[in-house]
Amino acid sequence: PVNEEEKKQYIQSLNPTQVSSKYENSLMRLLVVDDNEINRKILSNMLSREGYKCETANDGEEAINKYLSSRFDLILLDIE
Repeated sequence: PVNEEEKKQYIQSLNPTQVSSKYENSLMRLLVVDDNEINRKILSNMLSREGYKCETANDGEEAINKYLSSRFDLILLDIE
């Protein structure tokens, strides 16, 4: 766990464009679609660390159902 002082020091170490970008990223909702669970987890974790709000889907059918019930700014698909 990170304490409040460490968070404050980290935020102060960032330049303003990095802070702004993280905030802007947090407004974006992404859907990560991949049949490989490990790939889904890795990509969604990487994107979440950058501030994006991520949801995942295992296949095209699940992705379509999520798309119809939610709004996404970007959908990332693994097509083979």
